[in-house]
Amino acid sequence: MLPQPNLFLRPAPWGIGPGPEKVHSVDAAVSAVEMWLAVTADRREYRDERDRMLVLRHVLYQAAENPQECDLQSAKLAIKGMVRFARIKEARRAASSAYKRYRAAAQ
Repeated sequence: MLPQPNLFLRPAPWGIGPGPEKVHSVDAAVSAVEMWLAVTADRREYRDERDRMLVLRHVLYQAAENPQECDLQSAKLAIKGMVRFARIKEARRAASSAYKRYRAAAQ
């Protein structure tokens, strides 16, 4: 059996939104991005993430068309960057919400 041409040597982290904890291929990453876009509202607070997800989707589509090693590496780096960015934004949102709840309870 021939190896699939768009599999990563080691899985890339995901773990954002309702998607999988890790993605093992470009196709799985595209599915995770599509799922995230489908369940995340197009609101101002998620605009940065949505814009970056759309760029990531484009990078993944490019890698899926002609999967060479350099394309897979670029896709994996883009995934890692997006995951890092999304986790930081989510942590800031959570910290901000906790601060607002604390201030409201104190008043």
